[in-house]
Amino acid sequence: EERVAQFSAVIRAANLVEFLDPLMHRLIAECFRDAGVHEGVIWMLDGEGTHLLCACQVGPASSHLLNFRHPLDTGLASMVLATQQPFCENNLAANRVAPSNLEERLGVIMCSRILVPFFIAGKARGVVAAVAAMDRESSREGVHADIVDRVFGPGQPPRPGGEAAVGGSSA
Repeated sequence: EERVAQFSAVIRAANLVEFLDPLMHRLIAECFRDAGVHEGVIWMLDGEGTHLLCACQVGPASSHLLNFRHPLDTGLASMVLATQQPFCENNLAANRVAPSNLEERLGVIMCSRILVPFFIAGKARGVVAAVAAMDRESSREGVHADIVDRVFGPGQPPRPGGEAAVGGSSA
């Protein structure tokens, strides 16, 4: 346990990918792909604990986040980290008020997203975000992306405890 704690102390957003071997890189990419999302990001706390930084990204638009510093006092990712509870939003494209800072940075319209706390050695160190999105230029009325349907199967809400209903796939 002591070795794991020492190891976890040196992992930062800037060096996370150095600790991932090719199999882990592929596993991360395949998990996001299998969830049917367009963008996947692993956010990690900075050294001061005041911002979330993009430590790993999968998807064409999320590459715009590599130098983005997300303040820890705003946004859903910060709430997920603080509460250590996952969060899911659907129908974002249908219920738009104004583009979020993240949408502006990515150049997309978010349709749905799941955010989950990320732990290293039993300590919350960041957030994993999976986003279904539409390109702003190609967005059109009637397009809907529902992560819950993609992950658990159409009409299959997750069961208490996070298990998928019969016929769905587990994430």
